[in-house]
Amino acid sequence: MGFDDSTRFSGGAVGYISYEYANRVEPTVPLQEYDDLDLPILYFMIADLVVIFDHARQSMTICANVVTGSDVEEPYKNACTRIKETINLLGSHSKLSPASIKDVKKENNLSGNLSKEEFEEQVLKTKELIRSGDVIQTVLSQRFSIPYEAPNINLYRAIRAINPSPYMFILEDNEFSVVGASPEVHVRGRVCEIGSVEAKEYMSVERYSHVMHIVSEVIGKLQPNLNAFDLLRATFPAGTVSGAPKVRAMQIISEFEKMQRNIYAGALGYFGYQGNHDSCIAIRTAVIKDNVLHLQAGAGIVADSIPENEYQETINKASGMLKAIILAESITN
Repeated sequence: MGFDDSTRFSGGAVGYISYEYANRVEPTVPLQEYDDLDLPILYFMIADLVVIFDHARQSMTICANVVTGSDVEEPYKNACTRIKETINLLGSHSKLSPASIKDVKKENNLSGNLSKEEFEEQVLKTKELIRSGDVIQTVLSQRFSIPYEAPNINLYRAIRAINPSPYMFILEDNEFSVVGASPEVHVRGRVCEIGSVEAKEYMSVERYSHVMHIVSEVIGKLQPNLNAFDLLRATFPAGTVSGAPKVRAMQIISEFEKMQRNIYAGALGYFGYQGNHDSCIAIRTAVIKDNVLHLQAGAGIVADSIPENEYQETINKASGMLKAIILAESITN
């Protein structure tokens, strides 16, 4: 490779794993029958030509991957040609109109697929299960669906301005698009060598546009007989979007929630050609299909949860995306 080791991704598979993949990891977790979005449970695209932006260094790297055999010279020439074509494309004139965040006022009429009373009743039932010893915590969520007709790239631009996060993405297919800004890493460590696991960072507070997160970073060394696929499978889905103990919490989610979560609470990321992997938890993530934007948000229910507050938490988490939608629709290219 013609660039330094700090470049984490230079080509490979990029995409998402839906929350319902949990059923394949743990068959005792039943699939919710109703699936309104009808999206692939696994969706990855092979990225052979990659443009890498380093925002800290204000630099850009273009990487073309090729398959070589006995003839190396011809694939190398083809890679160089693709890189030159990309440079020319990026250098061509493109106009993006400015849009002011100050002019965007958040609307408060957000409502999900559960009424306030329905969600609060689920919270009370979950607290009963906690008292009976079934679980310690369960993450309950609701779906918000909003008409959306602006270009998908506008929503990405709006999210970058309103709610910048460590993981920002836009994935586009002919049938649907996924746009989001997740603050939470899924995994880069479990399935680790004994004695290698440690908490590098413990209960630090990260602040975002509408919520705060208490974050701990756990690191470890992967066992030599395992790979990135084993790592993802062992940690999927994240406990922060399911609960603890995880399996029982997911069973409760399947019983209480009205529809499949699809991408929400799953993972998005890449498996690199070099065997490396990085993924985020699919929260603050919108699915756009048939001119409707679908967004899901949850709240972690524990023994002392106040039902009204937990319902409001789902509204607060969804509000950042609502503001981004309003800004995206105000942008004129």
